[in-house]
Amino acid sequence: MLEEKTNTCNLSGQVFFHGNVTNVEEFLWTYDIYVHSATYEPLGLVLLEAMAAGLPVITLDGRGNRDLIEQGKNGYMLFEQNAEAFAGKIIELWNDKTKYREISLYAQEFAGKFDMKEYVDALLKIYSA
Repeated sequence: MLEEKTNTCNLSGQVFFHGNVTNVEEFLWTYDIYVHSATYEPLGLVLLEAMAAGLPVITLDGRGNRDLIEQGKNGYMLFEQNAEAFAGKIIELWNDKTKYREISLYAQEFAGKFDMKEYVDALLKIYSA
């Protein structure tokens, strides 16, 4: 249904349906914004992966991802399922190149806090005390 709608709206050159992929990082490095429309997200590892690739994240409130989005700093969380608001936020970010760059840089920095080495080092400090 979505592919048909994409074709009907003449968006087949801008919207792609890849299905399941095994090389996620290669896809992330080629895109500009990560849009996550899931209504439930237990943790949001995929959001961290997108941020690590420098992608600003625009997502719905999936409850488990609330601790990952710093509104306007590494992306935006929308609290209602509203397609116009979602599209508006994407367009707003796309049109503001300065804000886009700021969010992209901070998203990478933020994702770095979840790097395994940093996490293990922090645990070692706790256990050593």
